[in-house]
Amino acid sequence: MSEKVIKDLLEIVNLLTGEVRDLRQRVHWQEAQIRALHTYAVAKIADLGGEDRQAAFDDIKKVHRDYYDQDISEIESKFPLIASDIDIRKSMPAEEQEWWYALDKYYPKQEDPI
Repeated sequence: MSEKVIKDLLEIVNLLTGEVRDLRQRVHWQEAQIRALHTYAVAKIADLGGEDRQAAFDDIKKVHRDYYDQDISEIESKFPLIASDIDIRKSMPAEEQEWWYALDKYYPKQEDPI
């Protein structure tokens, strides 16, 4: 490889490194925003309805789990390798996995979770 090609490749790698860093920062920022909005919205809805906040959060977790399972199942039916790669349930701590799958036993999925 010529020196120019190596220099150009290094420049591209440096640009990509900056882009990846920027994307990671944005993802973490947006994740924090989503958590804040989720917490605020569920707490306010529970308060407005006179419902226990913890019960409201548990209900939202179940709906979230149902939608996530549905989305992964749809992807899995068409693209099993992609679904396996993006499914985060396997990377959860054992306690969370147990909780996740225990909900299936005690709260069967519905056609429309809402």
